[in-house]
Amino acid sequence: MPTFIDVIGTRFGKLVVIGRASNSRQNHIRWLCQCDCGNQKIILGGSLRTGNSTTCGCYRIKHGH
Repeated sequence: MPTFIDVIGTRFGKLVVIGRASNSRQNHIRWLCQCDCGNQKIILGGSLRTGNSTTCGCYRIKHGH
């Protein structure tokens, strides 16, 4: 079983982890994150650690990506 690491308060790009969310259906750890734009989003821990998620999606919308 993977070791649980509390990342509340940690910044990943434009996201700051503000709390723990319920695990995914596959039992992966998920975190509630606050984006610099003001939106909140639940993101998988693996996506945060690998750098795959660094915003709530606002950058893509704003820049048309």
